[in-house]
Amino acid sequence: MQEEEEEEEEEEEEEEEEEEEEEEEEEEEEERQMAKEELKEEEKERHMTKEEELEEKEERGETYDKTGGGGIQRK
Repeated sequence: MQEEEEEEEEEEEEEEEEEEEEEEEEEEEEERQMAKEELKEEEKERHMTKEEELEEKEERGETYDKTGGGGIQRK
């Protein structure tokens, strides 16, 4: 009788440990997803900044040769 109770307690403890591990893995996965989203947002911001920079240069009369040949030219 006592052995059965001990076995049940051990099984319950193992199940609890497994559940905790699963929860930790889920949290880690969520953190990775959030980090990926942050990187995407940062990349988007960098791209927007580059676009804004090019627009400002065009407004000042500078053009950027997008073919890569001539660099910045004045109009």
